[in-house]
Amino acid sequence: MPRQQLNGVYLRQNNKAQVTLRIDSDVLEWFKLQGQGYQTHINTLLRAYMEAHR
Repeated sequence: MPRQQLNGVYLRQNNKAQVTLRIDSDVLEWFKLQGQGYQTHINTLLRAYMEAHR
């Protein structure tokens, strides 16, 4: 499976599911202000949390 590196973290590709997720407006706005790739950044943080709590 192809992998892409972002800030030292390898991201899995071709394993994405489209979902509807309710996020506080201010949190979403902050991520959007970080620029392009905010959805990838959110996913990276969620993956790190998941890995830390396995």
